[in-house]
Amino acid sequence: MENIHVRLPDGQTVEVRRGTRIDEIGSGHRADGDIIAAKVDGRPVDLNRPVEQDCFLEWISIAKSFPRHPGDYRSDYRRWVLLRF
Repeated sequence: MENIHVRLPDGQTVEVRRGTRIDEIGSGHRADGDIIAAKVDGRPVDLNRPVEQDCFLEWISIAKSFPRHPGDYRSDYRRWVLLRF
């Protein structure tokens, strides 16, 4: 199989086999917080999608989706609702 290049948000480029799932790429290159999805060239995708061509990969985490501010209990509630369902 052919290898492709995936550029990560920190500027690092990793070489992986075509068809590698995003969660496999993420296992060694995690962002802060729990990763719930990713963006491939700006388009949101789930973690089990295979990467078929060179791309820019960004992580979508609960921490980024629902930032927590001290004393902001709404963030805790949103996080609980998201994880509950």
